[in-house]
Amino acid sequence: MKKIFILILLLNSTYSFACSCMYSEFGIKDYNNTAYIVKGEVIKVRIDEKNYKRIITFKVTDSYKVKVGKVIEIETALNSAACGVNINYQDKWLLFVNEYNGQKSISLCDKNVRYNRRPNQDKKSSKESCQKMK
Repeated sequence: MKKIFILILLLNSTYSFACSCMYSEFGIKDYNNTAYIVKGEVIKVRIDEKNYKRIITFKVTDSYKVKVGKVIEIETALNSAACGVNINYQDKWLLFVNEYNGQKSISLCDKNVRYNRRPNQDKKSSKESCQKMK
C-alpha cells in the first residue's frame, strides 16, 4: 500500500523551478560577462504582473565599464525564486547589468551590492552583515 501511495505521489507531482546560482569569488570573468557596472539610487519601481517582472528606474551616479545615461531602466524577475533581485525605492546599489536585445536586466546570480541600510535595519545588524562578508 505504501509503495502504491508513493508511486501515485510521484506520478502526480508537478515541476518546480527555483533560482540556483553557482557561487564564485569576484573576478575578471564577472567583469567581462556584464554589459554595464553602475552605481546609483533606485528612483522608481514598477511591478509588471503580466510579464512577471519588476522594472527599476535607476539614477546613475557612477558608471565603471561603459558610459550610460543618467537614468536607465532595468528589469529583474518579480521574486527571488526566479532569480529576481528584491530592489526597493531609494535603495542604493552597485549593479552588474546584463543586456540582451536592448533590454537591461539583473539577477540574483550577478555580483550586485546594496550599500545602504533600510529604515528598519539597525546599525548593529548592518555591521554584523558586513563582518560576515569579509
